[in-house]
Amino acid sequence: MDESYIDEHYKFLIENEERIRTDEGMVRKILASHLSHVPQKLYKYRTCNRQNFKALKDGQIYMPSANDFKDPFDYTLNFDLSKQTYEIAKFFKDNLAQIVFVGMQDILKQKRIIAPKFTLKDVQFIIDNYFSKDGTCLEEKFEREILSNGNYADRVLYKKSKEFISDFKKDNEAKIYEIAEDMAQKINEVSRRPRTQSLVYCMTEDNASGPMWENYADGYSGFCVEYDLSTWQEKPFDEIKNLIYLLPIIYLDEKPIFNMEPFFESAVKESVFGEKLDKNISLQIDLNKQLLRKQKDYDYEREWRFAIKNEGNNLQPFSFVSAIYMGKDISETNKKHLKVTAKKLKIPLHQQKLNYFGSKLRFEEIDI
Repeated sequence: MDESYIDEHYKFLIENEERIRTDEGMVRKILASHLSHVPQKLYKYRTCNRQNFKALKDGQIYMPSANDFKDPFDYTLNFDLSKQTYEIAKFFKDNLAQIVFVGMQDILKQKRIIAPKFTLKDVQFIIDNYFSKDGTCLEEKFEREILSNGNYADRVLYKKSKEFISDFKKDNEAKIYEIAEDMAQKINEVSRRPRTQSLVYCMTEDNASGPMWENYADGYSGFCVEYDLSTWQEKPFDEIKNLIYLLPIIYLDEKPIFNMEPFFESAVKESVFGEKLDKNISLQIDLNKQLLRKQKDYDYEREWRFAIKNEGNNLQPFSFVSAIYMGKDISETNKKHLKVTAKKLKIPLHQQKLNYFGSKLRFEEIDI
């Protein structure tokens, strides 16, 4: 699956976010095309425990929080804080009037002052007429032309705006960089928010990967579940709806930096003009793709995943199980559990064996 397809698929998901939740006809139509880009069979490595046995037997999957991932950078947004600080500071300088106006609105709300005549143009007027290019306030001119004229409310608003602007311009723009650095730190916290807000289910294309058995199946003493997605048309809506989000991990030497500046611009515009702006589709696509990217060190995992909003709904129906593969070191007790489950599900059960004529492991189907 190439990235151009992923871009188009995310574009569809973003534009139809609400309909996807309830429109079964739409989801089935899209899945008929989407799943043709996905391997027919995917696999999940499991450790032997009560929770995994029960979910398997009940035709369910347990979707953990992304915050449980061992890799601390997995499912996060990648920011360059030093670069972001510069970009935020530049954004503040380029949009000073809007920033000050938003700050003024907060003060007016706190003091319960109604000033419908005070607009963004008034703030820009102060910047253009009462501040020199180097940021120095022309105090005498301001005093003469503003504070000596007009009504009391206007004088208070203009004076407060002038003080706000001065705060941003004084000390060689130190104030702007102080705020920018603070916001950059907050952005760093935001970058990890998807991990707590999402439940993610990860699968792989390979059921015979030594590193995967070692890392995810308790060192060959666990098991591997095979899912056959070709049976999706027979399944109820609750079991197929999450497959529309199924996409492959993109492995890169370096995860690209995510640019937050457009988010600031949208937030300021919404605050200033009180308008709900159209979604920035390309930005949303980039954000979602950030969560699909991992370091190339992990490319042996050949991973596919889908994610849903974390609403405590960890258990999801998923009766696509078509076979079970047991590790070579699985205990007899756990083997009995899986025999019972395989018999109940009417699926084959395989035992992993050492291949003495090569360096790979092989599987033998066993009687249940």
